[in-house]
Amino acid sequence: VLSRSGNHFRGMAPYGDFIYEPRPGRHACFIATGTGIAPFRSMIQSKHFREHAPKTATCLLGVSEEAEVLYDAEMRGVPGLRWVPCVSRPKGDWRGFRGRVTDFLRSLGGDFPWLETEFYLCGGGAMIDEVKQILAGRGVAKESIHQEVYFKAPKTT
Repeated sequence: VLSRSGNHFRGMAPYGDFIYEPRPGRHACFIATGTGIAPFRSMIQSKHFREHAPKTATCLLGVSEEAEVLYDAEMRGVPGLRWVPCVSRPKGDWRGFRGRVTDFLRSLGGDFPWLETEFYLCGGGAMIDEVKQILAGRGVAKESIHQEVYFKAPKTT
């Protein structure tokens, strides 16, 4: 394609494979940190999600400060979605969950449908690793965990 300035550029459609995969009769739990919420926002807003809605849907977003909560009003307005922003270091009068997404996940009891849920994880590698440990402890099969790692901190020696 030739731009107005005479420069050539090539554009391609997105070809990612981190998508919502409906499984009949199953629940969905989306767990993100920071901008990792972006793919979940797209999934939850999609016609595909509405047409193949899970039994229940929960979305956890972990951030440090309340000012970092993205899409709050929008996500609160999604019918049937349990939206839980988790703020680990609130600066003001935060009335929501105080702690990390992993703290919230650990707070869920035996009445949560652990073995009937598809888990979607997106964010930092450390969070994803910790969530996967929690899920393994609850008996969640690896096939029920879908992930997109945004970054992984290098190991220090």
